[in-house]
Amino acid sequence: MTYIISFIIVLGILIFVHEFGHFIIAKKSGVGVLKFSLGFGPRVIGKKIGETEYQISAIPLGGYVKIIGENPEEEVSEEERGKSFSEKSIRTRMAIIGFGPLMNLFLAFILFCLLALIGFKIPAFMEAPPRVGWIVPDSPAQSAGLREGDLIMRVNDRKVGNWEDLKFILASNPNARLRLIVEREGILVAKELVPEERGLFGVGYAGLQPELPPIINEIVKGDPADLGGLKKGDVILAIDGEEMRHWLQMAMTIWNNHDKNLRFKVKRGQEILFFSIRPKAFKAKEKTIGLIGISPLMDTIFKRYGTFRAIVWGGLETLKLTNRTITVLWRLLTGRISLRTLGGPISIFQMAGTAAKTGIRDFMFFMAGLSVTLAIINIFPIPLLDGGHLLFLGIEGVRRKPISMRSRELAYRVGLVIIVLLMLIVFYTDMERFDIIHYIFRKISTMIHLLLKQG
Repeated sequence: MTYIISFIIVLGILIFVHEFGHFIIAKKSGVGVLKFSLGFGPRVIGKKIGETEYQISAIPLGGYVKIIGENPEEEVSEEERGKSFSEKSIRTRMAIIGFGPLMNLFLAFILFCLLALIGFKIPAFMEAPPRVGWIVPDSPAQSAGLREGDLIMRVNDRKVGNWEDLKFILASNPNARLRLIVEREGILVAKELVPEERGLFGVGYAGLQPELPPIINEIVKGDPADLGGLKKGDVILAIDGEEMRHWLQMAMTIWNNHDKNLRFKVKRGQEILFFSIRPKAFKAKEKTIGLIGISPLMDTIFKRYGTFRAIVWGGLETLKLTNRTITVLWRLLTGRISLRTLGGPISIFQMAGTAAKTGIRDFMFFMAGLSVTLAIINIFPIPLLDGGHLLFLGIEGVRRKPISMRSRELAYRVGLVIIVLLMLIVFYTDMERFDIIHYIFRKISTMIHLLLKQG
């Protein structure tokens, strides 16, 4: 139920805010608005105030506005002509159309400002210089010759200030050749790294890890670690005689040994202790891994700002997120990032529910990110989207006359084909990502088998 409610809230707010942008500028510009609906489908409740009917509709996934004269061929009475959208100046019409995406950016800005005011936690390493704490064996980073202790200074001549910058660069450049400048023992060294495509969304992966020592923070009661004698604060020094220098190294050792007893060497205070623990088997998709029920001790930073600094931080975060979204979409369009990066309704449903379960702050971060993405996609110059309408108005301004309806209709058909194809792609990637296609085929195969058996 949390997933359904959070999905409805996210899409409802984002689309409603977008449509409200069109609505408020239309009203301010003297354009008649016949209907403003919260939701789609049949009207549930509503009231007419002046010329505008305000209503709540049955399907709470956004909203829409109906504007007088939105269609150039729409018949408008003499009384309504002065309020017709098509009779207004190009500048006014562009403002009405463009304010939808702008409101989505404004929503992201407001959410970031609120987050700054109420405060939020981030892992401390995200703001730390990107010094390598550990390298995953057989990873692109190991193949590139990187070592523990290396400080990554630049990537493709771009200065890298912290782990957040580095993680974004790696994630947004799968299969790309990256030129790294690394400081190693006071000497600058050049390396070439090619992140591989990995994960549900096909992002770049290098195998670089920040420093995270294997210190236990929490233990799940009744799990193997608890039953085996481990305690909060224990430092895992070795497993089966192999030195453990990093939390992920330790976790991978446990994952890969679900079927055997492991001998843990632990430092507790000034004591060195030994424990024999057998991980419990856990089925992760088609692979079985071992778990013992522990979580790492990770330093975090709590950030909270006063009003002025919250506004500044909110603006900077919105600009940063907008720039990164444009970068990712451009690389997607130019084929430098896989289509697997695209997420559709199923991905939004999954991520909205996960963010809601982890807390209001994560939910606000997620909504801000999605709001920026919606704004950027909407200004793409594709007919039927706001960007397509802005393109038509730009052409009209240059030509000093509107585009013919025949040309508009042809463009709208092309735009519809593009949008339908994009929808099919994101639905397919979603279904493939969450193994829905195989699930459906398994169900169909089971049904056929039962029918044949009964026959």
